[in-house]
Amino acid sequence: HQGDIAIVKYNAAGLAWSKSYEPYWFGSATDFGVDIAADTLGNIYAAGQITSLSGNLYDLYVMKCDSNGEKIYEDDYSSASGDDYTGGIAVTPSGNVFALTSSFNFFGTATYDITTINYLENGAHNWLSHYDGDDSATDYGTGIKVDDAGNQYVCGTSDEGLNNDMVAMKQNIYGTTLWSATYNGSANGNDTAITTVLLPNGFVAVTGRCRELVNGNTITGCVTLLIDSGNVLWSNKYYGSDNAGAAPGQMITDEEGNLFICGSENLSAGTKNGYIIKYDLSGNLLWTVSFDSGNNLDDKFTSI
Repeated sequence: HQGDIAIVKYNAAGLAWSKSYEPYWFGSATDFGVDIAADTLGNIYAAGQITSLSGNLYDLYVMKCDSNGEKIYEDDYSSASGDDYTGGIAVTPSGNVFALTSSFNFFGTATYDITTINYLENGAHNWLSHYDGDDSATDYGTGIKVDDAGNQYVCGTSDEGLNNDMVAMKQNIYGTTLWSATYNGSANGNDTAITTVLLPNGFVAVTGRCRELVNGNTITGCVTLLIDSGNVLWSNKYYGSDNAGAAPGQMITDEEGNLFICGSENLSAGTKNGYIIKYDLSGNLLWTVSFDSGNNLDDKFTSI
């Protein structure tokens, strides 16, 4: 068939096993994985995007496997009407599972909302929550993290009027929004948060792709925010080594709260390099690395 969801497990010696999972054996449409997580028992949780039985819409697909890759449960989530776009999956050490999707809220806003689903141990839905921005228009979720208590930290893009803004939020164990924060780039274009991390001191960092005005020109910037209970403490912009534009791919943190972000940057020559940057907890840019593989080709980092 055109494509299945695959999981590959590695141990210290190398490849442990690899398996392919086809949600519907009689289907011929493309299915693909989006995100993966694990609990302390070694159970694996995967989120993907699959084609609905109708053959013309996308659904959220969530699967739990044991440490050997044997499927424990699966869930095909389809909203009432429209595509469902998978944003990610997060799990607490004890196995409390949260999946993120962008779904068409047919019975509510009649637009796309950022939707979080909490699962019971048997794979049934415990609850669903919908985030709808101030303009009650189109919102998409792009990333989800969870703390040990089960609070979720979600990011994405939210229609706040004339354009979409970066959005980040915290939800409690029942999916209730505790706070949210948005960022609108200076060019008033469409801005999207890509990933978020929870820092050791309880602050939340989010980085995204935003449209900014620089010397009268509109370029894409990697914008990073530090948030405390919904209040933005600082925001920093990185435009690449040539100041021609940059977009993030992923962000991680260490035990001191330093932020490491990777992505791609535009060069004045017209090609792209991969980059890695480091911020400290106060927002100081400590160093940058630009990677060029040679041959005048495009490079980018997608994970760190």
